[in-house]
Parts: sequence; C-alpha cells; structure tokens
Amino acid sequence: MSLFNNILDQITRSLQNKENYKEDVVREINNIIGIKISSDQVKIKDNKIFFSVSPTIKTVIFLKKNQLITVLKKYKIESIV
Repeated sequence: MSLFNNILDQITRSLQNKENYKEDVVREINNIIGIKISSDQVKIKDNKIFFSVSPTIKTVIFLKKNQLITVLKKYKIESIV
C-alpha cells in the first residue's frame, strides 16, 4: 500500500502545481489588463495561451499583447491565441 500512496501523492502534487501555475498566469494577466478573468477562461497548451472570453476582453488582451508576452515568458508562454 505504501507504493500506491506514494504514487497517489506524486500525482496530487503534480496536479496542484499545474493549478497553481495557471492561477499565477491568470493573476499576471489580470494585473496587466485591469480586468478580472478566471482560470476557467484560460487554457495553456504547448507554450500557448488560449482565452475563452468576450470579444471586448480579447481586444484588451491583444492591445496589451506585447506587454503580456514579456511578462508571460517567465512562465514559458510564447504566444497568445
């Protein structure tokens, strides 16, 4: 049972790290754009970030794209889609 518990703990920690990572990214975005979006509205895949937000918020995001990319590089995000 100990091996099973160790594997379960590793999986749990990995999932928590991914969720914390996403929350940190969303917090940085919120600070830059000045609009609160939730982590449910953001998807990160293959060093790209995708948004499921209204067209108005997407416009704000793309107006601040260069600033966002500069900040998000520390999270290894290279592009905004």
